[in-house]
Amino acid sequence: MIFGHIEIADGTRISTNTLITKSLAKPGTYTSALPFSEHETWQRNAVHLRHLDKLVERIKQLERKVAELERKP
Repeated sequence: MIFGHIEIADGTRISTNTLITKSLAKPGTYTSALPFSEHETWQRNAVHLRHLDKLVERIKQLERKVAELERKP
């Protein structure tokens, strides 16, 4: 999906169902729905998304530990 009158660099590849809302000056492969990103970035983020719940829990635990350490004299 491409919205508006925008320019896309020669050699750019856009994966299916990728929403493009602004011009792409740098050639490459772009993937995702919202927001679009370079393909390599999208792949890394897709892997992270699979583990997002675990990462959130780890952050909460670390925040609790930091809060405990800050309360100690």
